[in-house]
Amino acid sequence: AYDVRAQTVDMSRASCRVRLLTDEPSQAMPAEGSRVGLTVDLDGQLIAAQTVVIRTDPVAAEAVLSFTTASPEDLARIDRHVLSELSGS
Repeated sequence: AYDVRAQTVDMSRASCRVRLLTDEPSQAMPAEGSRVGLTVDLDGQLIAAQTVVIRTDPVAAEAVLSFTTASPEDLARIDRHVLSELSGS
């Protein structure tokens, strides 16, 4: 296992799209179907979840990750964050 830094591009309760922050995205791109541990900083609070890679775009250095395991509290934080972003708060 290894750590890869990424920026969240889009997020919902079910999944997120991330852009890999690396000089060699093709080397760091996870394979579709692989399981990835994810830690996201949402407004200063860390959220940890297990995900599965459902789609990759090596040209854009992006991957879509579907949440498979996350606590109800973390899912509620994601919901609040998404609603805040949508409302412009």
